[in-house]
Amino acid sequence: MKNGHFTIIFLDMRIGVDDDISIVESHAIAHQVENGPKQQFDGIQAVVIHIEPVSFEPSP
Repeated sequence: MKNGHFTIIFLDMRIGVDDDISIVESHAIAHQVENGPKQQFDGIQAVVIHIEPVSFEPSP
C-alpha cells in the first residue's frame, strides 16, 4: 500500500506449449508460470493462464 492506495493486479496470460505435451505437463507449466509473478510482485490478486498448442492460431 502506497499513500493509502491499494494496487490490485489481475494477469490474463496465454502460453503456447508443444502440441504433443500432455495435459498433466501443461497443467504443471501453468502452475509454474502462475506462481512466478505472484512471488515477485505485491498486489497480484489473480493470474489466469490459457494453455494453447503452439500450432493454434486464434481467430481475429
